[in-house]
Amino acid sequence: FKVDTSTYNCYFPSSFTKVGIGTDTPQSKLHIQTDAAPTDIYLTDGTLGTDNYGGVVRGFSVAGQGGRLQLGTLDNDIYYPALTILQQGGNVGIGTDSPKTTLDITGSGNTAINSKGNLLVSSGGTAAQVAEAGGQISFGAWLAGDLSQPYPLAAIRGVSESSTQNTNTGALIFGTMDSNTTVQERMRIDSSGSLIVGTATVAAANAAADNFVIKGEGTAVGLTISQDSNSGTGTIFFGDAASSSVAGFRYNHNTGDMAISAEDNITFACDNVGIGTTGPDSKIQVEARNASNVIYAGFRVGYNATSNNYYDADTHHFRLGTGSSAGGNLYVGGGVYLGGTAAANNLDHYEEGNWTPVIAHNDGTGVIPITVNAARYVRVGDLVYISCY
Repeated sequence: FKVDTSTYNCYFPSSFTKVGIGTDTPQSKLHIQTDAAPTDIYLTDGTLGTDNYGGVVRGFSVAGQGGRLQLGTLDNDIYYPALTILQQGGNVGIGTDSPKTTLDITGSGNTAINSKGNLLVSSGGTAAQVAEAGGQISFGAWLAGDLSQPYPLAAIRGVSESSTQNTNTGALIFGTMDSNTTVQERMRIDSSGSLIVGTATVAAANAAADNFVIKGEGTAVGLTISQDSNSGTGTIFFGDAASSSVAGFRYNHNTGDMAISAEDNITFACDNVGIGTTGPDSKIQVEARNASNVIYAGFRVGYNATSNNYYDADTHHFRLGTGSSAGGNLYVGGGVYLGGTAAANNLDHYEEGNWTPVIAHNDGTGVIPITVNAARYVRVGDLVYISCY
């Protein structure tokens, strides 16, 4: 051991291979040992008087758990552990000296999201604010095709949405690796709280319904709601401040029925509505088909611009209107029941047209000449209505 009197540096000559403090059998270049745990190295600057403030490197052991390395701080001679590394498993603890997993962070209870929390991951400072820049946590694994390094398989990023200074809006992005070994964005929660799935270039979502948006690619994009039972119901409800179910859709797995409910009207903003058909060509078109796919009942309401009519030759149909007529005609192939207790009967004849009035003597001997401008008749069944002027 030597002391340089000009610099007051203390050192051991190079001939000394190991130095022990508290032990005469050092096992490394510098080996510090105490008879009672722990063994500490204080790193202080002494600028705050006689009380110690600074950092501490502590080594100690726990019976049955092996050794531990701990980094801490001194505040007025009081030791506060900050980082602990366990011998068994290599677990690292921040804020705890008994980490239960690879990284165990324990801090004071956070009761508000608007804080730095127990872990802050951010991008390095730059001269200008950059959109889409922020902190990222990646998750990976060793791949069988290349064991030289672990590869990222998924990631979570917190980014700035804007490059405008002091526009402090943020987004949370979730990504997964695709077949091209590239982690791609799959979902994000933007600064307004909207959940956006996918990144396809599509028209902007309607502002009245942009809380949950799916931006899918290709020709098959959808949403599936399933349950692990073939009984019960699957439901989508719409609620407000007064009720959680003011309207909704409900599928009954027991009966196969689908129910649509609303407090008031249900409207359809579309060209045509079809029930029992996938190709309605009228405003409302209902078809019932037999096992041979032949229509045996149904009705249509609305103008059919293609065929200029409302149905085919089938006579088992209820049709309102024909051609482009503003009014509606009623075609019935069976009987008609109009109140009362009588059975339904056929309105078996309908006819209308012009007629020529003729007035004769009561004995039939001659005709009395008359002049009329027009004469019309309408026949319904056995009743004939005539008019002339």
